[in-house]
Amino acid sequence: MSRKYLPWINYGITTFFVVFQFLLQSVAGIMSNAWMIDFNLNKAEVSYLSASFFISYVLLQIPVGIAYDKLGARKVLIMASLLLMLGIWGFAYSLTYTQALCARVLMGAGSAFGFIGMLYITASWFKPKHFAILVGIAETIAMLGVALGEVLSAWMVQHYGWRFTMKISGVITTLLFFCAIIFILDKKRAFVGLNTEPLSLRQKIRFTLGNRQLWKAGLYGFAIINIINVFATLWSIPYLLQKYPQINLKMAGLATAMVFVGIAVGGPFNAWLTGRMNRRKPVLISFALLSALLFTVVLIIPISFAVMMLILLLLGFFSSSYIQVFALVKENTLKVLRGTALATVNMILMSSAPLMQSLTGWILSMKVPFYQVLMLINILLYFAVYLSVILDE
Repeated sequence: MSRKYLPWINYGITTFFVVFQFLLQSVAGIMSNAWMIDFNLNKAEVSYLSASFFISYVLLQIPVGIAYDKLGARKVLIMASLLLMLGIWGFAYSLTYTQALCARVLMGAGSAFGFIGMLYITASWFKPKHFAILVGIAETIAMLGVALGEVLSAWMVQHYGWRFTMKISGVITTLLFFCAIIFILDKKRAFVGLNTEPLSLRQKIRFTLGNRQLWKAGLYGFAIINIINVFATLWSIPYLLQKYPQINLKMAGLATAMVFVGIAVGGPFNAWLTGRMNRRKPVLISFALLSALLFTVVLIIPISFAVMMLILLLLGFFSSSYIQVFALVKENTLKVLRGTALATVNMILMSSAPLMQSLTGWILSMKVPFYQVLMLINILLYFAVYLSVILDE
């Protein structure tokens, strides 16, 4: 194989890993009703099952960055794809709620290496000036892949069941595992400074956690990404099926996919806009405010299903501003702390999934109306507006 293709092959495999990781996060909403029937669960228990994926994902974020720097991409991605493969097959054949929880935790552990792995491969194989655009392209491909996967998964679950859908996912992950063994290679290049400077890991974490700008940016991202991690991933489809009794699972999946299409378009656009304006703060403020207003419409204003699909598309477009958090943290962090800072802020963002999924599921189990429970997300979106105002430029 010609060496000139190796960077693109490595980039392609890790980008597909990210696509698949996001898809696994998002299918809980499609499968939640089937899980409730199969495992005899209430809404709280099904939210815990969905959130279990993110518990291991979040807890492993900082160790993931260290593992890549110490072991390289090849060993780590082979191990990660193996964990993911075992988790998916285990989940597909789970007979009890406990087995399903354990399998979802294993899936989350394998998925934890995906996004950071794509960053590592991109930084290792490509010039620094190409890093931002390639990460943006990967994010767009991931969101479009999730949008398509939402529609296909909804169709498969409706016609063949969630277990068959997970078995297909298991086959795909098995292929990904062998691709990692055959094609992924290491290229020695420092990722973002981990273990290349005299600071110890404890010092890096201490200095990072003391960075007020990181916490403002991270909590902004935490609030905004609830649109994906809680609404689109878990409750969008049950909410739409309840709000519009005339639609079926496939139509609800298509509407939810609009959120991911919006993010796929909005991510590169707000990156271009901030570059054009040479400022991030106005974009962060306006996108957060528009996301909050649009989600208010989703929950309160009576609209047709066709208009709802348009609103969800716009909601995804404006909520894509969470991507700017990583650039903001990178620009406001010393190089020696950058690796730990990026891993920490990603952990803050993704912690919204286990926390808010569990909280909303617990409240729903007490028979509180759907729109009232989802207002918690809306409150956080308005909080993001406040955070964007007090952020340093």
